[in-house]
Amino acid sequence: MQRPHARSRLKIKSDMDPLHLHTQPGQRSPLAKSKCKPKKSIILITVGSAAIGLIIFFVCYTFLLSGRNRRVSLRYSVVIDGGSSGTRVHVFGYRIDSGNPVFDFIGGDGYASLKVSPGLSSYAGDPEGASVSVAELVEFAKGRVPKGKLKESEIRLMATAGMRLLDVSVQERILEVARRVLRSSGFKFRDELASVISGSDEGIYAWVVANHALGSLGGDPLQTTGIVELGGASTQVTFVSSEHVPSEFLRTITYGNVSYRIYSHSFLNLGQDAAHEKLWESLNSLAANSTEKGIVTDPCTPKGYILDKNSTVEGIVLPEESKFTDSLQAAGNFSKCRSAAFNILQEGKEKCHYKHCSIGSTFTPNLRGSFLATENFFHTSKFFGLREKDWLSAMISAGETFCGDDWSKLKVKHPTFKDESLLRYCFSSAYIVSMLHDSLGVALDDQSVEFASEAGEKGIPLDWALGAFILNTATAISDNSVTMKNIVSKTESSYETSFIGGCLQTAVRKQKIMKPEIKEIKDTLRVQMLPVHHKSSTTYVFTTKSESKPTKPILLLVLGLFLSIAITLAFLFVLYMIVFSGWNLRSSFRYSVVIDAGSSGSRAHVFRYWLESGKPVFDFGEENYASLKLSPGLSSYADNPQGASVSVKELVEFAKGRVPKDVLKKSEIRLMATAGMRLLDVSVQEEILEVTRGVLRSSGFKFQDEWASVISGFDEGMCAWVVANYALGSLGGDPLHTTGIVELGGASAQVTFVSSETAPPGFSRTISYGGISYEIYSHSFLHYGQNSAASKDGIVTDPCTPKGYIYDNNSVQAAGNYSACRSATLAKLQDGKENCAYAHCSIGSTFTPDLQVKFLATENFYHTSKFFGLDEKDWLSEMISAGKSFCGEEWSKLKEKYPTTKEKYLDGYCFSSAYIISLLHDSLGFALDDERIEFANKAGEKGIALDWALGAFILNTDTAISAYNGRSRKMLG
Repeated sequence: MQRPHARSRLKIKSDMDPLHLHTQPGQRSPLAKSKCKPKKSIILITVGSAAIGLIIFFVCYTFLLSGRNRRVSLRYSVVIDGGSSGTRVHVFGYRIDSGNPVFDFIGGDGYASLKVSPGLSSYAGDPEGASVSVAELVEFAKGRVPKGKLKESEIRLMATAGMRLLDVSVQERILEVARRVLRSSGFKFRDELASVISGSDEGIYAWVVANHALGSLGGDPLQTTGIVELGGASTQVTFVSSEHVPSEFLRTITYGNVSYRIYSHSFLNLGQDAAHEKLWESLNSLAANSTEKGIVTDPCTPKGYILDKNSTVEGIVLPEESKFTDSLQAAGNFSKCRSAAFNILQEGKEKCHYKHCSIGSTFTPNLRGSFLATENFFHTSKFFGLREKDWLSAMISAGETFCGDDWSKLKVKHPTFKDESLLRYCFSSAYIVSMLHDSLGVALDDQSVEFASEAGEKGIPLDWALGAFILNTATAISDNSVTMKNIVSKTESSYETSFIGGCLQTAVRKQKIMKPEIKEIKDTLRVQMLPVHHKSSTTYVFTTKSESKPTKPILLLVLGLFLSIAITLAFLFVLYMIVFSGWNLRSSFRYSVVIDAGSSGSRAHVFRYWLESGKPVFDFGEENYASLKLSPGLSSYADNPQGASVSVKELVEFAKGRVPKDVLKKSEIRLMATAGMRLLDVSVQEEILEVTRGVLRSSGFKFQDEWASVISGFDEGMCAWVVANYALGSLGGDPLHTTGIVELGGASAQVTFVSSETAPPGFSRTISYGGISYEIYSHSFLHYGQNSAASKDGIVTDPCTPKGYIYDNNSVQAAGNYSACRSATLAKLQDGKENCAYAHCSIGSTFTPDLQVKFLATENFYHTSKFFGLDEKDWLSEMISAGKSFCGEEWSKLKEKYPTTKEKYLDGYCFSSAYIISLLHDSLGFALDDERIEFANKAGEKGIALDWALGAFILNTDTAISAYNGRSRKMLG
């Protein structure tokens, strides 16, 4: 029976128009009840708000920290370019955006590089020597890649023309040494990733990076730009040709679904240095074989230059057959030099069996389109200050002027250039014109060929290694994308099904709940039902409008949502600051750099530290400390101070790779030179230091001129003492419970410790740390380092070198005898003792107090002990027996016994074993079984390196912070 007041029914029209549900004013519904339970509502709202907040937090946490935001998470790759003149490491950071790799080669986290010399090919006679430079480059790379990403970051070594010139067996020996270093580097590495690449590959990679930079990679092949590279050992020509190209010169690559058919060839032995050497060989041969005693002239060397037997092309020492004869004379003449260069380039052209051969008998299609001329094309053009327009014609006039000038005037005009570098520009100017214009047919006013070292709006370096990285990365991503697409499509399908299914179920549940509640509604309630089509299903979404004011539960719901979102965002802000901005209970990270300019090499130390409660906190683990050493030492540049800039620049670049760009200006950099520089005249020291200051001023670091200096031996010993006692935990404690240091360096030996005796003026200094004062004895025995003391001057029979060793100077004869060597070294150490004016002199006439505390023997004490495999207990007595055995052995047998040790180091262990005993036992008075002295290169539970530079950093930082805190307290007071 139908009730008379049932005025309306719920109807669904076939055309799916919205329905309006009208009810009588007297009807009520739970949706409009005023007698709701506030407590229950508040609890539900609170729980719901908390749930929403947790969901928001989880999503944001995933976005920020879990690495699922692929746009932000960087990947890394390393390429080591084993070139002819040096080896350069390239460290790349990139990201994946929508399945495509995104590269950024302009600083920051996207790109960094470091070059060390010489090239790998220079180790043909000593393959093991290659490990040193490769290890240095690996350390640089590790400084740029987060530790957690090392295992997933690929490292490759790709050697080029210098290595291609070697026999395959020699190549393989050098590569195997490099592979050994790379296997233990921590990076992702397989043996096949260290190889000698073909000249064609090198050209392709250079072409790739050029067109990536110009934005043409992935576009029309005929709109791409070609590359002409003039390297040291080879020249590459690479471009897309519209001609038919024989298969041996054709390479096909695919990028961005576009295929490119590329002509690429490497003209081996026709690089700038190799061609110059070839010219000298032919001229020298002509002079040597001349039947008459006439003069043979070299048109590619400026007049006045003396062609002596030690002349070199930059980075390449001439072989014995190329040494100059007395009848070869420099006679700079650009036209004749150009003709000589042309003859080299056209050699063998009569054997050409192709339609067109531009250089020798090698097929070369006609050059079409635009070209970039790189490497030595660029360097020579910049040297002469040529403009990009009409630079080829300008090269002729610049070359004519340079070749025709007198050598003495050229040196005055270009004072910063080394002789061997300056010498090459006559030949290079002629060779460039002969290659591009006379051989490849580029018109002198052709503006389609430009010299360049960078390309594109961002100025991306035109280095083939960047192209290798681009192509290898794009290929790897492309290979992975097919599998990923299958996984993603299945995942998305299943997610969409479950999500839509969940929504449909929720809608049905809501419909079931709401339908029976349409009973008594006091006020008019309009319900609109809107269809949403999902394939064959229809979902109805209810929207309600009420003329009544919002109820209290709704207000509470809105307020709860607002509060939960606000709290979540605030929490995320704090989390973001902690994780990404270094905002923490401790201060943000600070950085400091110390360059130790030692006698055998210069090492950059990069430190990261922070403050807690106003005090510096140091951690010398991998995350907070890194170092890199380059040889030779600064003192080796005594005759060429400008040369010191190269190694210092490389060390600065290493440091910049470890310090965030935004804190460079706040981070101090210091250069502290030691014994090697102390041996030079003060005027020479200052010349070298001024060169380094110029580099450091422009480094971007915080620097003052007085921070580049030669430190005293006293300072060096004191800094070593500081780091040792910091590592052992005794710095800041009882002075008499500290540990002393005995260092045996190359040019000097240092003794430093806290003595209870009163030292004469000049032998002690007081330092403060942690509120404790230390009266420290310290002295540096200059000329008593291991290398300095081993001088053979005036010796006829040498008891400190094993029998059978052949000296360069045949006037000295090796006669290995440990006892005689020990006596000879003791005589050196006691020389001048008769002039001692103190109560006690252990070495020469220098005051030395009794050694009362524990000691660590470092540097060469450690290296020699480790070489002989000595036990830390009774190592001094064992040193004697090890030294006797070594010194008494034949040199040939020692080389067989120690095949991996270089001869220049191996022959020194007889001397060092005897010298150590003479110094520590015979002179300083340590008993042979004295357990107070241990050899070490690290100390403490954390194994902190016993390097004086770490002590200098600790002492300078603590002093600076203490001074700052004192000023701060005054300001606050």
